[in-house]
Amino acid sequence: MTTSAAVLTGGGIGAIATIQVFGPNAFDLAGRCCRPVSGRPIRPKVGQVRLVHIYDGDDLIDQALIGYEDQDLVAIHCHGSPLIVQSVMRLLARLGAELVGPRSLLARYHTSKGLDAIQTEARLALLDAQTKEAAMLIQGQILGGLHKQVRSWLSMDIRQIQQQAHQLLIDSGPGWRLLYGIRAGIVGPPNSGKSSIFNALLRQQRAVVSDQPGTTRDPVRSTCQISPLVVELIDTAPLGPDPDDPLQAVACQLT
Repeated sequence: MTTSAAVLTGGGIGAIATIQVFGPNAFDLAGRCCRPVSGRPIRPKVGQVRLVHIYDGDDLIDQALIGYEDQDLVAIHCHGSPLIVQSVMRLLARLGAELVGPRSLLARYHTSKGLDAIQTEARLALLDAQTKEAAMLIQGQILGGLHKQVRSWLSMDIRQIQQQAHQLLIDSGPGWRLLYGIRAGIVGPPNSGKSSIFNALLRQQRAVVSDQPGTTRDPVRSTCQISPLVVELIDTAPLGPDPDDPLQAVACQLT
């Protein structure tokens, strides 16, 4: 198994960035680029956290916290400048780590801990959870849910499995919307208050509001939470052509 490194935090500037290194050489790689600030040598063991300097040869890259989180799993918490993160990742690559995305690294780690495909996928789905309700639903799949249901199929005949699988697909609709949200358009005739409703739901002035009919000519999109769902709202142009508006008249001729 190769040793992998991935940036777990988002891109851009941040106070802290977290880089995880997982694999049989993770502790060794960390030791080769990190020197303890206190001067006491690092004797890696799970649960240990140390303040270190990260060096590329004789060049100091950053001061960071290094945590030995699990067997073959190390977390480096450095400053969140993209330049620092890129420098640490390039250093790890030169030392022999395979640079991967966070999902790939976490999938490898969870699989190594004996999680099956359903449990691993559920843990990765937590990265995308946008609401508390969605996170709770995913946690239910990790602790039981679909994982427990599929294991029970091992003692059933194929017809029972087909029936239960069909019902699971039917029941998954609400869960799917909870996890991935919905899209809703605000539609109506000119000057009916669509943009005002749009701004009220977003709790900010995102769309231009005017007494002049047809102010909104192109759809305006934004995302908000209408508990328990994440909703992509679309403020649409008015329904029906305005004969006094030359732009709408031309648009009608082209459609």
